[in-house]
Formats: sequence, structure tokens, C-alpha cells
Amino acid sequence: MRSEKKQQIVALALETVSNAAKVERFINELSTIYDRSVDAPTREPGTDTGKKQILDLTSAEYHFEKAADAFMRLWRGDGVRSPAIRDAGDVVLLDSNATILSVQIQDDQEPLFVVGESVFSAPTDADTEHVLSESLRQVARTDSEAVFSIFPFYALDGQRSLWALSSARNHESDAVARLSRIDFEWSQAAGVAMAEAFGLSDSEQAVLKTLVRGQSLSHLAHSRQRSIQTVRTQAKSLLAKTGVGSQLDLVRLFAAITLSTPEIAAPASSQPNDPTPAGSLSLTLPDKRQIQVDVYGHPTGHPVIFLHNMFSGTVMSPPVVEALKRHRIKLICPWRAGFAMSTAYPSKPSSPEQAFASDLEFVLDAFGVEKTIVVGHMSAAVYAAATAALLPDRVNNALAIAGFPPFLNREYIHRLPAWPRLYAYTARYFPKALSLLVRGTFGLLIDNRPEVLFDNLYASAPVDRKAISSASVRTLFLSDFRRAFQQGTGSYEYDAALAASDWSVWLRKLAPRTMTFVHGMQDPVTPFDLVAEIATMRAELEIVPIDNAGQLVLHQAPDRIASLIADLVG
Repeated sequence: MRSEKKQQIVALALETVSNAAKVERFINELSTIYDRSVDAPTREPGTDTGKKQILDLTSAEYHFEKAADAFMRLWRGDGVRSPAIRDAGDVVLLDSNATILSVQIQDDQEPLFVVGESVFSAPTDADTEHVLSESLRQVARTDSEAVFSIFPFYALDGQRSLWALSSARNHESDAVARLSRIDFEWSQAAGVAMAEAFGLSDSEQAVLKTLVRGQSLSHLAHSRQRSIQTVRTQAKSLLAKTGVGSQLDLVRLFAAITLSTPEIAAPASSQPNDPTPAGSLSLTLPDKRQIQVDVYGHPTGHPVIFLHNMFSGTVMSPPVVEALKRHRIKLICPWRAGFAMSTAYPSKPSSPEQAFASDLEFVLDAFGVEKTIVVGHMSAAVYAAATAALLPDRVNNALAIAGFPPFLNREYIHRLPAWPRLYAYTARYFPKALSLLVRGTFGLLIDNRPEVLFDNLYASAPVDRKAISSASVRTLFLSDFRRAFQQGTGSYEYDAALAASDWSVWLRKLAPRTMTFVHGMQDPVTPFDLVAEIATMRAELEIVPIDNAGQLVLHQAPDRIASLIADLVG
């Protein structure tokens, strides 16, 4: 059963990072797997027995860790984005019963597909038949967009061709699905990234290149003057190192890696020409890293540190800026390492909170701020608490806007709505899968398909749906999202793990001071009742409810929030 779960997760993840259209299905199915995997042992109140992972899948963790490493290596390279997959122009149309309706194939000397026959009559393998059958049912049932599933078919001489499935519905045909033959172009950059991440030998790299190009192992054995047994042994070692179950899964992994490096700078209808705020500047830290700092509000107002969320940044909507000016507040907004243009840490720090506190102290000095308060937006609540605890002589107090509270045990995570719960579970108990999950969601926004994300986050909160429907708020959100992820998702993954943890240690160190949570009572992501309950268990937390507001409370009640900040500043 565990092996089946692992293969299911791996297959869905690889398809998802290659095609944003599959994100929603991936998240829903992975959420179902998690829920079934959650045991319910007897717990003492206030304890967390979830130290063991939600999914005890060592091999899957290995696969995701190495794949994430390969993604990051490729992402940070220069000029490495390759088409990787080329449409060969050959198309087969299928109806809902998998019957072949038409075939358009050039130079088809040995026909693979015959009109009127079932697509399963074409030579393939048992695994392909099963996956293709499931994918066809999905396309027929949901009328979904492109389904990035790769299927191999074989000519009489054993030569393999690869075909990608997509939707083909229209009102003038019975066709529901299209198989399009695709050719892989070998990406040297992706090959090197995989070799370094998975520790592949020269021989294993040669096998990888052979399989990606669609050549046979016997061809490789002949060209390298090796026995076929030797090459097959190298292929088995390659599969073991990469953590996939078949040669086809290996090709899918290669495709996912080469296709998941987004063209962040590419023009998009939702992206302004110059998304960088006018008040943005870059400071050089003592270790020569750069830290980007944005400034908003009253130019001579009370300085307040604002810490950005992990999937959105620092840009303020016009009503927020006007409220800041009215209350004479100047927001100083440093981007954490690895976000926007702030240089990433050379390696993951043992404590991201302490590392950031050191950077923040430098920012305070650079702006001549002796003492102030820190405001954490959403997931940055943990950083607000930590910096207030670590810099007591510089930070009077901490405030969180729509903050993620310390999740004292797994039961609190389980009470989150479906999508936030999945991210929290993954970050806390199965972190190596997080990079694949993040890249899937990332693809939705890069492809200008934010509705899937917004619908799943805000469907139950009309007040948030209304706010995100505002052209100004939506444009700022999408533009800031792109800025936040200019360097990839590595820093997001650090922050997600912190946000899903029991970070109440910083509250204890903050005491006897308290931390204020300003929270919309209609928040659909971190429900108000849940935050209020956790606040009753931590004396250091006090909560300020905002009526008629949700997770986007900063944009829905800017004057109330600016007033609260001004009161804390004194």
C-alpha cells in the first residue's frame, strides 16, 4: 500500500509541475491521501504526537528532496530554459470510449493507430493502458484543459514514440481527447542538474540521455561497446537513485524538471510594466549579501517594520497607502533572504528566525531607527514574534495581520480548510514534497490562471472574493507574487515549515509582553474561531477581531489597521 501511495504521489506531482491544469486534481488527491494516512492515537491535551511523518515514505521523501535540488539548480542557472518538448505535428483523435476517430501522422509506414479501432489496440504496455484509461475518463468527465500525461507506444521494431494527452472537445465532433506525438530535445542544463542532484555516474547519465531521446538500451550498449546486461544494470541503478519506478517515470521526471523553470520576466496581462515600487532600495549587508527594502506611507512618519507573507510581498494598495499617510506611519518593508532581490543564504541557516533578526538589526541601523514595532503579515507572524523576542532593545512589540498562529498540535492543522491544511501538513510532516506542491501552484499564477487558487482559498468568503476581484488588488497581488519568487521557491519552503510549526517558543521569550493578532472574522484560510481558541491557550496572545473582513483584512479595513499600528507605536 505504501508503495502504491508513493507512486501515486510521484506521478501526480511530476504531471502537475509540468502542467498547471492538473494542480487542483493533484492537491485534492494528495489531500485525500493525507487524510487517510493520519492516525488518531490518544493524545495528551496540548501535546504533539505528530513527530513521525504523515506519510512514512522514505523513498518518496528521497525522490522529492533530490528533485527539488535539481529544480533549484536549474532555476538558478542562466539561459537554461529549454523547450524540451517539441510537438511533432502527429495527432490522433479519440472519443469517450477510446475509439480512434481520426489519424493524422506523417510518414506512417507502420501504422500504430487505425481509425475505428480502440486506442488500446496500439502496441504499448500494461502500465500505460491503465494510466491512459484513467486519464481518458478524467478528460471525458471533467472537460479539463490539457492533461500532461506522457504515454509510450512501440513500432514493430521496438522503437518507442511518446504521446501527450489533451482535451479535444468541440461542438462539431465526437472527439473528447487528442494524442499528440512529442519529441524530447535533450537539455544539457537539465541533465547536469539531475546528475548533480541525484549523484549520477557518467554511465547513468548516458542511460538517462538515451531514454530521454527515445533510444533503446540495446542501442546504447552497441554504441558504448558494453553488454546489454551491463547497461540494464546501470539503468536499474539510475531508477533507484532517482526514486522512480519505471523508465517512463524517469522521462516524466526529466520533463517536469525542464518545464518547471518559469519565465518570470515574461510579459503577462496581470503584470505591470514596472512592478518595483518607487521607494525600493538595496542595502549591502556585512556579509556582502544584498537586502531589498521597500518603503511606503508618510515620508517623515513613525517608522514601523512590515514583514511580508511567504507567497505575496510588500506592495500596498492605494487605500492602504492613504491610511498610512493619515496616521503618519512610514512602513519599512525588508524582503527576507531569497525573496525578491534579497540575496539567498549560502546554505539553509539552522534558525531562519535568528538569521533574519540579524539582518533586521542592520536595516534598523541603516534607517536610523532606535526602537519600533514589527508587523507580520499572514505567515510572517512567526518572524514578527521572533524578532521582537530576539531584539528586545530594538523592538517594542509585535503585531500580526491575518496571522498564522502557532499550531500547538496536529489537531489544529486538521481544522484548517482543505488547501491550507494540505500545505500545512506537507510543510510540517512531509516537507520534501513541498517544493513539488509549491511549483504546481506557482504554475497557476505564472500561467495567469489565478482563479483556481482564489476559488479554493476564498470561495467561502464573499468579502475576500470581492476584494480579490478588484483590479488594483489583483494586479498588485500577482505582480508581488512574481517578485517574491524571482529566485525560486527555496525560501518559501523554509517559511512554510515555520508557519506550520508550533512556534510558541518565541511567544514565551517575548513575555511578559504580548503579541496582538488583528484578524478578520470571516477569514477562510485561518478561521477566526481557531485563532481565538489558540489565543486562549497562550497568555502572550491577544486578538482584535475585525467585522466584515477576511484574510485580505489589510485591504478591507486599512484605516482600522493603521490606527491600531499607530496606537502601538505610541
